[in-house]
Amino acid sequence: MSVPERYRGRMRALMDGPDGILGCFCLLPSPFAAEMLGRAGFDFVVVDNQHGLAGRTETTAMLLALEATGTPALLRPPVNSPELIGWALDAGAQGVVIPMVSSADDVRAAVAACRYPPGGGRSWGPLRLLPADSTFSIARENRDVVCIAMIETQEGLDNLDEIVTVDGLDAVLIGQGDLALALGLDPVTGQNDAVHHIGAVERIRDAIHAQGRTAIIQCNNVAQAVEWRSRGFRAVSVGSDLAYLLQRAREVVAAAGRPSLIGVP
Repeated sequence: MSVPERYRGRMRALMDGPDGILGCFCLLPSPFAAEMLGRAGFDFVVVDNQHGLAGRTETTAMLLALEATGTPALLRPPVNSPELIGWALDAGAQGVVIPMVSSADDVRAAVAACRYPPGGGRSWGPLRLLPADSTFSIARENRDVVCIAMIETQEGLDNLDEIVTVDGLDAVLIGQGDLALALGLDPVTGQNDAVHHIGAVERIRDAIHAQGRTAIIQCNNVAQAVEWRSRGFRAVSVGSDLAYLLQRAREVVAAAGRPSLIGVP
């Protein structure tokens, strides 16, 4: 049995299961970094093409590296585009994380791009998947691919109740930084605002849970992840490869008594 036969659908199985899910983001344009995250024990890794630095060639290699570890790879495209979504899935991503979703129509467009006809409008071209998997089928691919929306704008909050009811939406991932900005708060310190920010996060969580779907939250650190787990999030994503690198580098420099020139991204 080839790797894709075991691998495709693993993210769907995790989301449908009862256990907690732990993920992270991969921003560095490095297949080696992606592989190390996959081997570290995360349940999933999001290859970030919105804020990360990888191009198509590097991204494809990163998806291959994660596939080799058996860790489900998602991809966040820079925008909600059917061409970019289709390419990500053809390259091997098990699903997509769509940034800056503001309306139900945004979700419908993303869902359609994730699925082949008649359930959607995904173009036929599984150039990587078909040769590697003798059991590949349209029905299974339509079932296994996950479509995740990020609600992180004021318009998204305003249209929340419509967004979460769209057929084919599998999960919502909350980007706390952009959500804080949308609420007029600092993207880092504003995440501690109990009235506006935390209230908005809990409202999104409750709305997606009411539809029987998965709510995921991106956290800056383990303490934040533990806190949101206690507040009802079964799925959390903590930091990124870049954040881990910078954090450890600052710790080493500080221990050596030297000033660090590294800022916090």
